[in-house]
This record gives sequence, structure tokens and C-alpha cells, in this order.
Amino acid sequence: GEPAARALTAIGSPVAIEAVKKWRQEQFSKRAANEHLDISDLTGELDQTEFFEEQGSKLVMTLINQLQTGEWDQRMQAAKALREYARKADASVSATIQARLVTLLQEDDWMVRWASVEALAWHNHNASFEPLVTCLKDNNWMVVVATVNALVERKAAAASKAISELRGHSHENVREVAIEALGKLGDEQVQHVIVDTYRNDPSEFVRLAAIVAIKRFGLESAMDVLLKAAYDTSSYVRWEAVFTLSDCQYKRVVPILIDKLEDQSRPNWEAKRVCDFAAEGLSQFDLPEAQEALREWEHRASMS
Repeated sequence: GEPAARALTAIGSPVAIEAVKKWRQEQFSKRAANEHLDISDLTGELDQTEFFEEQGSKLVMTLINQLQTGEWDQRMQAAKALREYARKADASVSATIQARLVTLLQEDDWMVRWASVEALAWHNHNASFEPLVTCLKDNNWMVVVATVNALVERKAAAASKAISELRGHSHENVREVAIEALGKLGDEQVQHVIVDTYRNDPSEFVRLAAIVAIKRFGLESAMDVLLKAAYDTSSYVRWEAVFTLSDCQYKRVVPILIDKLEDQSRPNWEAKRVCDFAAEGLSQFDLPEAQEALREWEHRASMS
């Protein structure tokens, strides 16, 4: 069985490899004949390059069938295996299969569309770019999120404008992921969208994503937003802004850091407070006002 196959693979001789290859092909042929196969049985096959070259199409069709007709847990297993196959498959095989995955983007079942997007994320073929961009308008927010992540995985900066249009999406998770993506893709033409999102979005997590995203364009570009964010109503946003400003050498941040010495808030998962970062930032400035404020803050801390 599988332990023997792995042992022979470790040996690595031509005879051993050929034997394992033949055994895997036989095992897959038997399993693929079942209407609903157990995806966990495919672990060995998913590790074999030779398997992709000779059995890839059969595997994909079997997984797609299970994705479309299986029970919920079977469908989730099929989606996971399809994504794993796409991640590991040889590029020439995936080029043959991608046309089928693209057609699945039109299915009525959102899970089929979602699984197809996740699989297409791993291969940067031009033929699937526009169909993926179209999925940014899908009526299911999970499909939209998966599409944004797929385009980021493909480093598809050309999709930045289309992604930027999600800033007005009704679902908070979509807006958050979209803004994160714009930062990662780094298209300066949509930088203003990140700034506008920070200024106008009601969600603290979307605004936090905007702060993280704008920093990717350089501190100078982010400075005005960071200075404003230091006074945000959300402690998460203030923490991120002051954390960044604490490592900044611009004198214009000194008054802000002095103010933030009074801010003792922090995210629940962080040990340091906003004021701790403000103190660290002020310690870098050899300015009378910075040093005096820092001494007073340290004195008050020692008395409490």
C-alpha cells in the first residue's frame, strides 16, 4: 500500500520509481470509477509529478464531478484537492485543464465558482485573466474575496482598477481584502483610492487595512494619512499609525507623539500600548520639547 510506495520512492532507483508509478495509476483508475471518491485517498497521487502528466485530466474531472454532486463535506474536500492539484500541477497540464475551470466560473452554484477561482489562482495564463476579473462582480461575497486573493497571487497589477471599484461593496470583508490587495499590487494610479477609503469607510478594520496598504507606497506618501490616523476613533488604527510614526525621523511627527503619550490603548493581542510606541519615537529626537515630554511621562509612569 501507501507505506510501501513511499519507501520505494525514497529508494529512488528506476525500478522502484517505475513500480510506484504503475501502482499509483492502477489505484487511481479504481478510485476514479467511483461516483464519489474519498479525497484523502489521493494524498499519494498529489505528491507525484508523473501522476499529473498522465492522470491530471481524469483527476480534475473526478474532482469537478464530486464538487458538483457530492454532499457538503465531499464538496469541500474536492475543492481543497482541486486547489492543491492546481498548485502542484505542471504548467502544460494546467493549460489544458484551465479552459474547463474557466467554464465553471459561470455555474449557478457559488461553491463551484469559488473552487474554480481558487484553482485558477495558481497559474498565470492570459486566457483566464479576464474571466477572473469578471468574477469581481460575483453576487457571492466569498467568491469575490477569493477572486481578489487569486489576482494578488498572480501579481496581476493590471486588475488594480477593477479591484479598486470594490471600495463601495456592501460587504466589509470584501472592502478590507480589496484595499489590502491594492497595497500589495502597488499600482500608484489607485493610491488615491486607499486614501479615500481611509477617510470615508465606516469600518475600523477596513480603515486599518488602508493604513497598512498605504505604507507600502512609502512613508512620505503615507504621512498625511498616518498623522490623521493617530487620532482615529479606533484603537486598532491608532496603534498601527503610531507604531509606524515611532520609527519616523520627520520632526513634524514630534507634536503628535507627545500627544500620544496619553493614549494607553492597545489591541487585546498586543503587549505594547500606543503611548509606549510614542515614547520610543520621541527618544530618537534630540529636541528639548521631545525630551522634556518624555521625562515627564516616565516620571508619571514611575509614580503610578
